[in-house]
Amino acid sequence: MKKQLSFLTLSAIALLAVASIFSSCDQTVDTSFDKEFTNVTFSVPAYPNTIDTTVASIVVNPNLEDFAKNAGFTLADIKSITVKSATLSIKDTTTKFTPVTFDIIDRVTLLLYNAANNDKIYITDQTPTHNSATELACDVDKTADVAPFLKASEFYFQFGAKTNKGTDHVVPMALNVTFTIVATIKK
Repeated sequence: MKKQLSFLTLSAIALLAVASIFSSCDQTVDTSFDKEFTNVTFSVPAYPNTIDTTVASIVVNPNLEDFAKNAGFTLADIKSITVKSATLSIKDTTTKFTPVTFDIIDRVTLLLYNAANNDKIYITDQTPTHNSATELACDVDKTADVAPFLKASEFYFQFGAKTNKGTDHVVPMALNVTFTIVATIKK
């Protein structure tokens, strides 16, 4: 009887070990990855009068499929993509004219736009705080899921401004945006 009980105990332990090996193969975990678009440069045309309009539209090829592959997941594994941060910089180094700063901008808008289906979503729509004359850390919506934009073959960053003064020359600018991707990957 003891031998039989011992055999049953060992058999149960072996079955549990085999079951845990097979179940661990199917375990997944949600993991976060950051995807950055750094130094996206664009130019704002000269506007002699005040404006309240989209002033630049920058096409972006997100190449998310290669990013996902290198990080160990696929586009189908993506649960969400949100904006982590966005920074706008004025790169105006002119000596011929007075350099432009954020002091002439009363409102900034930055959105993602998909021309294929005419979708858009705002990243920021704010009144700049003038703590830096040439750099603005945007107040971004960190809850909006922007996955459809980054999964597309291309999308646009659209920059809009409402100014309190005109400009007499083209103003070079740069944009840095970081997205957080949450994907389900196998352990």
